[in-house]
Amino acid sequence: MCENRSRRTDGLRMVHAGKVYDVTDFAQRHPGGQVVLQKYRNQDITAIMKGHPHQHSAAAYTILAQYYVGETGGAADTNANVKDVRHRTVTDLQNGSSSATNGRVPSVGYSSRQMVIENLIDWQQPLLAQVGQLGDKYEEWVHYPVEKPYRMFSSDVFEFFSRCPWYLVPTLWLPVAMYLAFTSVAELQQGQVQVFTHTCSALKFTATAPLFPVMFALGLLLWTFSEYCLHRFLFHSTTVRNRQV
Repeated sequence: MCENRSRRTDGLRMVHAGKVYDVTDFAQRHPGGQVVLQKYRNQDITAIMKGHPHQHSAAAYTILAQYYVGETGGAADTNANVKDVRHRTVTDLQNGSSSATNGRVPSVGYSSRQMVIENLIDWQQPLLAQVGQLGDKYEEWVHYPVEKPYRMFSSDVFEFFSRCPWYLVPTLWLPVAMYLAFTSVAELQQGQVQVFTHTCSALKFTATAPLFPVMFALGLLLWTFSEYCLHRFLFHSTTVRNRQV
């Protein structure tokens, strides 16, 4: 039987602006780590999120709002611990449903506009084909983070290869990088590698093995800079509005 999150009594709950949130399911994905959240279990985090140790962004409040489970039914004690919680029930969900929010009850901090933007696409269908149809609304939609399962591709094969654990990347590419580095050093030791032969003959010189660390570091920096430029100026570029000619 699926457990109703609003009925949990042993979850990782905290209070913000008089509203109770159960962030148990989000704890492992918290950018600051799960330990930080556990430190404030059953406490009021309103002031914490605004100041020390980290001032949270609007995106953080959007994510928090998705874990709303009820309101405080009593005052906090001297340590700001929550003593009683009035949970919202299934009846509350039914009574609060509307076409604009797709049956969901928005909490404080989760505006109806956010609900509308979130539901511009069907989260039960692959995202890739839908995102291209958002047009002018894409820029606003992409900045509203959500915590829900989704898939990118309709093809199961593409979807499988679009997700992988972090350790798979170094496991796959470190041996390749080491092999290429070894063969490069071996070729440089022969003293036959000419640099700038075709691009700038005035700077042409013969590369030797001692130059390999410098060349490797330079290549790494150039690749990182290229990746940054692609993500910053292409993938995050503002969409062009449709105009009448």
